[in-house]
Amino acid sequence: MKVNQVQNATSLTLDVNGTAVDMLAPTSQGGRNFRIIIELWVYNSEMDAFEFGWITGTERHAVWLQIWFNATLPES
Repeated sequence: MKVNQVQNATSLTLDVNGTAVDMLAPTSQGGRNFRIIIELWVYNSEMDAFEFGWITGTERHAVWLQIWFNATLPES
């Protein structure tokens, strides 16, 4: 993860499977209270597409989680 500081806003560059991904929005003041939301998507072979969650019987289930973190730079 690379922390980018522009004026009072902090943005991130993340390494996702070897690819640099610039997270230009949202930004954070002071590098605090970033969050990443991860969702479980399942491949539906009947529809030939991914869908959020899965169906068991007559019920749809969905799973997600969020990770809150701070990305602050050392004071110079």
